[in-house]
Amino acid sequence: MTDSVREQLRELVARPGTDVLAALRELRLLPSADDQKTRVVAAEDLASDRDHQSARAHLEPRLPVQVEGSTGASLFASHSSLDTINFPSILRLSPSPEVTTFLLLYFFGHAPSTPHTVFVDMQVLSTGGGVRIAASNSPDELLVTQAGTDGARVSVPVPLTTDPLGNATLTLLPEDQTKFDWFGAELWLTGALASE
Repeated sequence: MTDSVREQLRELVARPGTDVLAALRELRLLPSADDQKTRVVAAEDLASDRDHQSARAHLEPRLPVQVEGSTGASLFASHSSLDTINFPSILRLSPSPEVTTFLLLYFFGHAPSTPHTVFVDMQVLSTGGGVRIAASNSPDELLVTQAGTDGARVSVPVPLTTDPLGNATLTLLPEDQTKFDWFGAELWLTGALASE
């Protein structure tokens, strides 16, 4: 990710009470709300097993930053608790009326203007509400609910396309005080998935 984009993200996450989706859309790191529709994730949308060693980037609570050569990935979480004592490690996001709760993943130095899929390993803990997932250049904003996933730990495939510099963001935002656990995420080149 270029220094200017990193600096913009640093400023965004430092501002308390920020409307994260609106700010990311203003920075053109996410599509405008007019260009996206919300799609509720159902059981048939969830990912199957894949060879984890073929992923382009891998993040998890024990590995919040990954840099290999000129490519990498990192994250920022607000209002969360981290548990790396138990296995698997979890990052629990618990909304608060006073603080904007979100998880922001960003990927940099990857193939420019190229479709990718991010598999988000998560579990929605609260009934009602859900977790909104928005990603760079994705036509859909996904809504993951406990009802749609039967409350199970799931791997949600999220399409995104990197910008001309090979950067992309993915944001998870709980709504209606929804608690959720995040276990990890993997970035895959979409064509590489088809060949697996």
